[in-house]
Amino acid sequence: MKIRYSLLVIMLLLAGMVFAKAGSSSAPAQNGTPAGQSAQGAPAAQGTQPAQGAQPGQAAQAPPPGPQAKSKDEYDAFMQVQSAPDAATAENLALNFETKYPQSQLKSMAYNLVMRKYQEGNNVDKVLQTGRKAISFDPDDVQALLLVSGALANTTHDTDIDKDEKQTELKKDASHAIELLNAGALTKLGANQEQNNAALALAYSALGTMDTHLHNWTAAEPNLRKATELTPDSDAVLWLNLALALDNQQKYPDALNAANKAVQLASAPGYEEVLKTAQGEQARLKQLSGSATTPSSAAAAPKSGATGAMPNSNGATSTQTQTTPKK
Repeated sequence: MKIRYSLLVIMLLLAGMVFAKAGSSSAPAQNGTPAGQSAQGAPAAQGTQPAQGAQPGQAAQAPPPGPQAKSKDEYDAFMQVQSAPDAATAENLALNFETKYPQSQLKSMAYNLVMRKYQEGNNVDKVLQTGRKAISFDPDDVQALLLVSGALANTTHDTDIDKDEKQTELKKDASHAIELLNAGALTKLGANQEQNNAALALAYSALGTMDTHLHNWTAAEPNLRKATELTPDSDAVLWLNLALALDNQQKYPDALNAANKAVQLASAPGYEEVLKTAQGEQARLKQLSGSATTPSSAAAAPKSGATGAMPNSNGATSTQTQTTPKK
């Protein structure tokens, strides 16, 4: 099932912003001259005013350059990864790039490109694999941290023997992404506050979704609430997960409010199965909250904890029970 996931759309737009900026600095310097310097070694920007607090005669400090290729061959090899027609080809090119240029500053960017291609194809296992590679080369790769967190959240269940290890990894990645975003990792690149909030919501949603999968309802609630506060009109599945977390804590009035919002957002095209589940949860909660509903509609609604509509990294839902919307 195709579901629009506005948070992820915004993240992909941000990715284009990041790579456009990085691409301008990834080409090798001409004639071996370091970026930001003239051939004589003087700062490239002449006549600039000294930075505030600088001593007279000192030039303003330029921002640090982005990742750069050390040669034209290295740059061309990186661009081949970017222009690869599919994810598998891009991954093979990235592996070759890593082998040929083990000290390259562009390794993380190369695997980030591959990760995004796999994400577009909804290959969660490969998103995890290539995203982890990107993070290993650049622990501050915000998009890799977010997509790996989302993939972990959507592939972890309470029956997994390695669930504790996955949860530890997710918490580390999502928490670091939140730290970087709050420090301006994206706004410094030109993202506005709405876009930054959308990225933050992805991190909080991953944390809440993981706990929902593990039936840690109390732990799931604050992170899901934070995600909905940051992007209140973003995604029906996020609100449905919050309704489920509240329902399982017997917070029925608040759960009903969340279910109502899920139904409202799921009325858009592409959310048909989510809408069906949200309406069932809504009917159940209306009965438990003392609101008017018909016995038949309440009986048809899933029981508390029986439904687990979790948002995947592409906005689809993973199947937890027979009542859960399928992808």
